[in-house]
Parts: sequence; C-alpha cells; structure tokens
Amino acid sequence: MYRELKLPLTRILQTVLSYLAMAVLGMVLSSKMIEILLAGSSEPEPLSLLKDSLMILACILLLGLVWQQLLHQDIPRNNLSGYGKKLERLFSVLAAFILIFSAASIIYRVNTAEEIHEARMQAIVDLKIRQISDWLKEREGDAALLQTSDIYAALYQHWHTDPGKKTLLLQRLEQFNKIKGFSASSLLDPEGNLLWSSSQLPPHPALQITLQQAIRTQKIQRFGPYLNTHVQPSLDFIAPLNTKDSPAPFIVLHSNPANWLFPALETQPVPSQTSDTVLFRQEGDQILFLNQPRFSKDPPLTSKIAISKPLLASRFLSNKSPFNAMLRGRDYRNEKVIGIGRAVPDTDWYLICKMDQSELYDEIIKDAIWISLAGLLALFMARASYVMLRQQEQLVLAANTRQLQSERSQAVKLFSNIADNSEDAIFAKDMQGRYILINRAASRFVAQSVSDLLGKSDHDIFPPEQAEMLVKTGRIAIENNIVLTQEETLDLPDGQHVFLATKGPLYDEKGRVIGLFGVSRDITERKQAEIVLRESEERFRAIVEQSLAGIYIIQRHRLNYVNPGFARIFAWDDADTLINMGDIGHLISAEDQEWVHQQIRLAESGEISDVHFYFTGVRQDHELIDIEFYGRKVDDKGHPALIGLILDITERRSVEQTLTQQAEELRQRNAELERFNAAMVDRELEMIELKRQIKALSQPASAVSNDDSPGTTV
Repeated sequence: MYRELKLPLTRILQTVLSYLAMAVLGMVLSSKMIEILLAGSSEPEPLSLLKDSLMILACILLLGLVWQQLLHQDIPRNNLSGYGKKLERLFSVLAAFILIFSAASIIYRVNTAEEIHEARMQAIVDLKIRQISDWLKEREGDAALLQTSDIYAALYQHWHTDPGKKTLLLQRLEQFNKIKGFSASSLLDPEGNLLWSSSQLPPHPALQITLQQAIRTQKIQRFGPYLNTHVQPSLDFIAPLNTKDSPAPFIVLHSNPANWLFPALETQPVPSQTSDTVLFRQEGDQILFLNQPRFSKDPPLTSKIAISKPLLASRFLSNKSPFNAMLRGRDYRNEKVIGIGRAVPDTDWYLICKMDQSELYDEIIKDAIWISLAGLLALFMARASYVMLRQQEQLVLAANTRQLQSERSQAVKLFSNIADNSEDAIFAKDMQGRYILINRAASRFVAQSVSDLLGKSDHDIFPPEQAEMLVKTGRIAIENNIVLTQEETLDLPDGQHVFLATKGPLYDEKGRVIGLFGVSRDITERKQAEIVLRESEERFRAIVEQSLAGIYIIQRHRLNYVNPGFARIFAWDDADTLINMGDIGHLISAEDQEWVHQQIRLAESGEISDVHFYFTGVRQDHELIDIEFYGRKVDDKGHPALIGLILDITERRSVEQTLTQQAEELRQRNAELERFNAAMVDRELEMIELKRQIKALSQPASAVSNDDSPGTTV
C-alpha cells in the first residue's frame, strides 16, 4: 500500500551532512589519538582495527535511522517519477560521501606507507650510487698507477730485445692483478693487436674505438661491461703507457663485476621480500641488464628488453624523471612495482631500486579491507532501499516502455524492408551467436527460409570448420570493439562461394554491445576471374623465365628487367645481378657501343617504334659473341620503355660462314668442271669436224677407184 512521503528532503540532507561532519571529525581525532598513544610503537594494528570497527558501527546506526524514518512515510502513487529522482539524488549523495571517506582513509594509509618506502629507496639508491662510483674510481686509480709508472713503460720498450725484461713485465702484471683484484690483464701494441693476455682472452671487436680515445686523451678509459669469450662479465680499464717518444702500448685490466660490484648491488640494507637493485644501460632501442636481477634466471649481461615495452626501466629513460622521483610500472616479471632511478655519474649506466607494490600494500591491506567492507555495506543498504522504491516506479514506466517498443517495432520493420531488398546478405546475431535478424538474400544463399534460420547458430547451418571460423571472427570483432572486413569461403547448397564480409559489434541505445551485425557480398565470380588472371600471369612468367631467348626491358637506358635466358647468353649466373648493375654498356663491344646506344635512344624517344639490328656482345668471361637484337617501344607506368628479346647467333654466324665458304669452293669447282667440260666438248667437236673432213677427203678417191676397176668390190 502506498502512502504519502512527509519527510522533507532538507531534513534528510541535514542528517547526511551531520554524518559527514561527525565522520570527518572522528577520522581526524581518532588518527591523532592513535599517533599519540602509539608514538614509537611499531604495531598500530589493534587500535586502528578498533577505530575502523567503530566507524562501521556508526555507519550502520545512521543508515538504520534514515531507513526507519523513510518506512514510516507515505510514498505518492501519482508522482513516482519525481519521488524516484529525489530518492536517487539522496542516495547518490550518501553513496558519494561513503566512497569519498573510504577512499580518503585508504589513500591516507597508502600515502604514508609510500612516503616511508620512498625515503628508504632514496637512501638505498644514494648508497648504491656511492658504492659504484667509489669502486670505479678505485679501479681507475689502479689503472692510473700503471699509466704513470715508468717501470712498465721501460720494460715494454725492451719487450722485443730482452726476454728477461719481457718475462719481468709479465710477472709484474700478474702480481698486479692478484694484489688489486683484477681477474686478468692484457697487453696490446699501439695498433691494438694482442701481445699477451693472462687468461688468453682476445680483445673485444669494439675495443678499437676506446683505444683511439685513450690515445687522444692520454687518460684512463673504461670499456664495458660485456661478456668475454669465456662467457664471463668483464669491465676493462685501458691504461696507455707513457713511452714518450714512441707510440704508446696499452695495458687492459679486466675486472669481473661479479666478484664485488654485482654482489654489492644485491645486498639490501633493509630486509625485504621483493626489493631489488637493477643496473642497466641503453643499447639502441633495447635495455641491457648489466647485473642479474633478483628474480631472473638470466646471467648478467644476457637479459635484454625492448625500450618500447612499458616497463619501469623504459619509463625512467623515456620520461626523464626528476631527481629522486618515484616511478610506477612493471618489471621484467610483468609485476607491478615502484622504484627510484638515478644515472650513475660518468657512465652510461642507470640504477633503479624497486620493490613490488604488493609488498608495499601488504602493510595496509587489512585496514583497507575493513574500510572497504564498511563502505560496501553502506552502499549495499543504500542500493537495496533504492531498488525497492524504484520497482514501484517501474510500473508507471511500463506503459511508456510498451509505446517505445511499438515505435521501435516500426523502425525494425522499415529496416527489414530495406534489408530484404538488398542483394547482399545482411544479418544480426545475439551474444550467444543465434541469428536474430536475417534478410532474404542470406536465406537464398543457404537455401532455407528466414523463419527456419532465426534462432539458429552457425554450427546449425555450415560445416564445423567453417562455422568455427565464423564464430571466431565474430568474437574478435566484439571483444576488440572493431569492424572487421575479410573474405570468407563457405560451402553452400549450390557450391562453394566467396564472400566479402563486414562484421562489427551491435549496440543498444545505451551503447552496450548486444550482439553482432554483418553484411556479406558474394564475390565468387570476381575471385574466379582473379584466379584465371593469376594463372595466366604465372604461365606467362614461366614461359618468360624458361625461355632460351634473352628477354629484357630497358627504361631510361638501363636494364629494368632481364630473364634468366638473358643472363645465360652473357654467361652471368644471376639475372638480378645484371638488373642491379643496370648499365648495358659492359655487355656491348667497344666498336659497337655508340651505334647500339644510338639505336636504343631512338627507340625510347619514339623516333622509331621497332628496332632490329646485330651487334657484337661481351660475355662475363670477356668472350665476344654475335647478338641479334629485337625491340619495341612500350609505355611502362607512364614512362617509355623498350621491351624485346635477344638471340645468341654466334653458332649461326659460324655455320653461315662455313656454308658460304663451302658454297664458294663448290662454285669454283663447278666453274672448273664447266671449263673442263667445255674443253672436252670443244675437243669432241674438233674430232668430229676432223673426222668429217677426213671423210670428205676420202670420198673422191673411192670414186676414182671404182671407175678404174669396175666390178671390184671394196
């Protein structure tokens, strides 16, 4: 039963503001009291717990009074909306105050703990920086002893002439290593070549730059740290000897930072479960850890991270934080940490002292939990009251909701008409992957009616692999809140189709994701045309690549493309080498170069469209060959080009010359034979004529003989 609300809103606000004043005063006084009572004590938890418990109890009592007063007042039935707004404002203010007080108390405790640990880490950083600087100065001082000592310089000057002094120099260096704690030492000549090493260590390849700097400055130089060939960390101190009139040799003292420096960094002056001191330097776009971090299994100088990663060391380098500024981020374990960084003077090193945020907050987590529980309890009571009264208001709003749904139904029908007239498949799914909207084009593709498809999922329509692919792409679009466009191949009743699908998250009027929308266009014919075109291109490329003729493209008087056959003609193993060289002059004999270049220029300029000529080419082994050149001017990407082929006609020319020579010899022999035949014919004719003459001469004598001797037969 509904009753009128007689409690004024101002009275409720007065109650809330009174609670605010009492809470602030109680928090300040209780904190001050604990400070006074526990001055010098290291265990404030009992009284803090009692104070927070009393605050929770006061919250419950005050909310109970407000609740009791509200229950005894009538709620207007005909003005639920206005009443709900007032009630919402009231509980919003109350919830805001509860959250502010809870958060302020937690922040106060967090800030106090952070200030203590910040001061502690600043002290540790100062200590470690001082230790590193002192250690480096001590090592450089040891190297300076060698540089300024005339003994070592004098012994080196007799290195090649006096074996005894050579031995003495090496013994002194080994004794110096033992006394000063160096792991090894090396002696280099003025050019940086290794003369001697106590541990048989070759010089680092990048040492030459530091040696040159040592020559210029005549000061002790430092190189490293780095991993030597024994996979041990080494920090080298380079001392150029003072040889006065001759080039200075170098003594390189190898110090292993793992013997003292790294253990000194690992030592923590204050006990801590996660505190760590990291020494690193920047190498290009990466950060190299010089020592072994506390929780890392990687040895020193082996662990690298990209500077682009949002880690604590990267933030220190990129933000260029002020002196002793507290940094927050993640370390190499991806753990949230806080720390303080500082550059090590006179080096390219950086030092960060850090600790896990979880360890920092362990000191205040119990109090924070109690404060949070009190705030949650108060918020729960406020929310419960608000929900109860809002339920009554929802009855009045139901009619408006039905009207709104009717209007939306009209809009949905309009959209459905538009979608059904589209040739593209248009659909929508809910968060469970069930189809809640699908147009006629989509139903035609799968050969099912729209009513049969509604409520189904992809697994009910498509093969398992394709359905899983569709579900996966939809999940990616929803989880990443993006619109995806990609090609999808689906097996449909009339065969396999390729779709260009666009998918994205579907929102309600409040901007919440309620499903997935999609538009798919059938591009099967286009894809088939692309496949045919690609196969044609591949066949053409195979023909070109396997052709025995040399195929070329010349553009701007340079080789833009040649096939392997072109390279083989000129005895080159790789066509790309000729393309990279570009110039064609080295392929033409000296006597033909000017004429060939002129023909190519005429073709490229368009003065002649086709070229066909012969020239003498030069193979890679300098052998001369005969080349037949064909070419035609074309347009390639808006620029004139000459495309064509060449043939090696050396054998053909040789055969032609042989045939020509043989033909000439045959012609000469035929001529001789003809002359011989002519001579024989002439002789034969002469013989015939002679016989005729003889016969003619012999005829009268026969007649006389016949007259004188009648009856005589010859």
